Amino acid sequence: MSADLSADGSTLVFRRLFDLYRMDVRSGAVTGPLAIRRTGEAIHPRTRTETLSKATQVAFSDDGREIAFIAGGDLWVMDTVLKEPRRVTDTPEEERDPVFSPDHGAILFVSWSGGQCDLWSAARTDAKKHWWQNRSFKLQRLTDDPALEFGPRFVPGGRVAFTDLRGDLWTMESDGRDARLLLESWNLPSYTFSPDGKWVAYARDDRNHNRDVWIMPVDGSAPAVNVSMHPDWEGNPAWSPDGRMLAFVGRRNRDESDIHFLFLRKADEDASK
Repeated sequence: MSADLSADGSTLVFRRLFDLYRMDVRSGAVTGPLAIRRTGEAIHPRTRTETLSKATQVAFSDDGREIAFIAGGDLWVMDTVLKEPRRVTDTPEEERDPVFSPDHGAILFVSWSGGQCDLWSAARTDAKKHWWQNRSFKLQRLTDDPALEFGPRFVPGGRVAFTDLRGDLWTMESDGRDARLLLESWNLPSYTFSPDGKWVAYARDDRNHNRDVWIMPVDGSAPAVNVSMHPDWEGNPAWSPDGRMLAFVGRRNRDESDIHFLFLRKADEDASK
């Protein structure tokens, strides 16, 4: 908020978001928003005009009030009420795969900046303001290697998961430290973490190009278990909010795919019968 006091000290004019208001200092009465009209000759500052007609990827903040999206190959942010876009990156290379951190303090994304595909993080210069209210942002490269990283997402508990070009699944700290290989794969898996972050369910093709759904503890304390065990295609696993059920898409006939689910605790399965 910015404000200015009149010469006689009787009136305070201040700005709140995009509007101006007037306050009588003695009474405290506030009027506004004020209508501002310019009657003199128009001033035309030097501007840069760029027309972007579509967004290719969109991510919402948890409260639904702000959006991160890719337009023209760059990362942008915008609120969902005033819809004022703000450019976060301005590079000749492409950015993609934006995702908000759970605390809303960072946006992770993939960038080809410098000719190398890596994971990056963006943060607000002024963390007290909304994303769209900031005019500059702090950018940090999280990975710096020849491998191609894709699809960052946050794991319950704070770590970040992502895949590489071959299909290997990795996790790391949100600042890029302590990268760990969680799953080796020769094709891109579909995966999801349990609500407590201790288990990962994934689907990948085996050497016979059969795709099954597996569950594995994140700490590697036990081998992965095939929970679909079917010769046809299964994928896109999803946990129930309490972590006691797992749903997935399974194809049982040539042209038909259905949603299947299973109980992960014997007591729950017995109670359902």
